[in-house]
Amino acid sequence: MPPAPLFCHRPAELAPAGGTGFLGVEPEAEPERGRTPVRVTVCELPNGSEAFQSAWDRLCAHTAGASTDLVLLPEMPFAPWLAGDRPGPEADVAQRWARAVEDHERWIGRLGDLEAVVVSGTRPVVLGGRRLNQAFVWTRASGAVPLHEKRYLPEEEGFWEAGWYDRGD
Repeated sequence: MPPAPLFCHRPAELAPAGGTGFLGVEPEAEPERGRTPVRVTVCELPNGSEAFQSAWDRLCAHTAGASTDLVLLPEMPFAPWLAGDRPGPEADVAQRWARAVEDHERWIGRLGDLEAVVVSGTRPVVLGGRRLNQAFVWTRASGAVPLHEKRYLPEEEGFWEAGWYDRGD
């Protein structure tokens, strides 16, 4: 049996009461504490395995039941971890990267299934001919909004990132 995904849930304080909430979202405030509580779920998901759909379903049930405000996804969660392997010929790298981009676009279209107010993660993208690992934040109103591209790229066993994609600006 594959390992169960890890879900960690706890309230966090991210926005002053009466101020603009996280990304303009206004959860119910607790004025006596001067802060707005935000329920955060941090998760670990199977890496590109057949167990992913089952883990996704359990994550959706968890976030709905916990009334999660913010979900933090693992790095590039919707495709196999490419940087776990040394990159091969450029044509193979480009083809596998393009497939990972498509997989992420498809799954990002399903982030509403989580029933969270905000979801944050990273995704593979191609911008100006450069392959990048781009952080994003998603809301129902805005969709996935780019935040920045990963700048530190390790090049070591299990993390051959510098060979797979370019350093962000």
